[in-house]
Amino acid sequence: EVFREILEADPDHAGARAERGYHRAGETWARGVPARIEGDRVVIQHGLPEATALDAQATLESFHNAFARAYCPPLRFHRVHKTSVLLFARRAEYLEHVQEAFPALAGRSAAFDRVPRAFTEVPSGRILGYLEEGESKRMLQVFLMHEATHAMLAMTRDPKARTTAWLEEALADLLSCSTVEKGEVKPAQGVEGHPLYQARMAEAKEAVATG
Repeated sequence: EVFREILEADPDHAGARAERGYHRAGETWARGVPARIEGDRVVIQHGLPEATALDAQATLESFHNAFARAYCPPLRFHRVHKTSVLLFARRAEYLEHVQEAFPALAGRSAAFDRVPRAFTEVPSGRILGYLEEGESKRMLQVFLMHEATHAMLAMTRDPKARTTAWLEEALADLLSCSTVEKGEVKPAQGVEGHPLYQARMAEAKEAVATG
């Protein structure tokens, strides 16, 4: 395909990118996420139904405010900026963007199989994720609150300091089990039936089974 060949020679060729359905998303290119919404604490580019994107915005705005009330102090923000989010409507588009952003993964199918539903880019701090048609709003809230925990901690952490990875992941998992009701974030009381708990248990059982 001619446009693919052009992009192999010049990855930033705007005409070829446009022909293949890409548009600018910050410093990178993305497909399937043409819409943009912005709130007080978050900027979301997305390819989701509008109602779903607005729910994502409300979740993140509420989470940011709840985190600040609960943890600041003792934590304090060293820097504050709007959290940038890029949401796809299909896993295939999401993985294509990941491959474009991380060329080292090209051709490594096993690595792509393990790419999570959402993650936070380093060092940009942008949250990437996807929610396909038919998947629940609760799933969206779970992964957004998990990744937003990383974003909030990054803003409160001294840029020169290193964090304990397992501790930060544990806190992100815990806070992502919360619920958002009428603009308020309520901590989880029990997690056995929570989708994240079930996913983690399934991963653990598979790891044990495969040694």
